[in-house]
Amino acid sequence: MTEKILDKLSEEPPVKSESPRENSGSGVKLILLFIVIAAVTPVVLFFSGYFDDDTLKNEVSVIPDSVVETPNANKPGKPVLAQEEKIEAGKTLERLLSNFSFEKEQLSNVGWYNHLNQEDADKQKSLLVHVNDKGFIYLESNWFGADWIFHKKVRLKIGDKMYETSELESYSDDHYTEALSDGVVEKNHFKRKIDEIITAIAKNYDAEIRMWFVGDKATDIIELSDKDKLAIKEAYELSQALKKLR
Repeated sequence: MTEKILDKLSEEPPVKSESPRENSGSGVKLILLFIVIAAVTPVVLFFSGYFDDDTLKNEVSVIPDSVVETPNANKPGKPVLAQEEKIEAGKTLERLLSNFSFEKEQLSNVGWYNHLNQEDADKQKSLLVHVNDKGFIYLESNWFGADWIFHKKVRLKIGDKMYETSELESYSDDHYTEALSDGVVEKNHFKRKIDEIITAIAKNYDAEIRMWFVGDKATDIIELSDKDKLAIKEAYELSQALKKLR
């Protein structure tokens, strides 16, 4: 009996299993590991797909064509003219230049063409035209008389249609007056909104054109002379040719 008891006491104690606390800690760590893997995997896949060659191609393809410059694209407002048009413009210049005088301003270095028909117009009632070497064109009303009428605009009747310039104030730099020994001179330079008037005169230069000098004090009416109508027509053609050759 005593030997059995001693034998039992001499046996190695049984190995105890891990405590429930240790088991639960391992389980938590495992769960956290799965959560991290689940969270990171979509991000890795997303960026690996984003930088894929096909994806980049798709991104680039959505750039609007309007922002991609073509090396040989024409600039707005300056279309490439056909060679035939340039040749025709050159012929127009060759035909017309002998009918104009040319003078270059020293300060601005801009050259001006003035028709020979209108060289001595200071003491006349007329409508003058001026063209610079870039093709810019404008009209000048010239009134001469015994007393002031203070005209600020002109009105023209071409066929059945009426045309009128804008009105200039007396203090404008484009308004000029001079008192001479035998009368007074009033000049207005009309540089804006006159394209329609110039074109109408050029296309109807062989028709009767009446013109009103509209003033604060009085209004004077004349018939535009053949010399003035031809000068305006040829100045218009010169302006168009110069613009095409710029």
